[in-house]
Amino acid sequence: MKFLIDAGVGKKVEEMLQLKGHDVKSILDINPAMNDLSILQIALSDKRM
Repeated sequence: MKFLIDAGVGKKVEEMLQLKGHDVKSILDINPAMNDLSILQIALSDKRM
């Protein structure tokens, strides 16, 4: 599965998902100040949960 991890989610969750083989992108790595609409646009365009 493909996930987009919001800034409020801890790194341990991100690491656990990656260890389970999931494709993970984090808003903390992209832009922690990004607004919700922009986050949703990334999720939709990348087909991420």
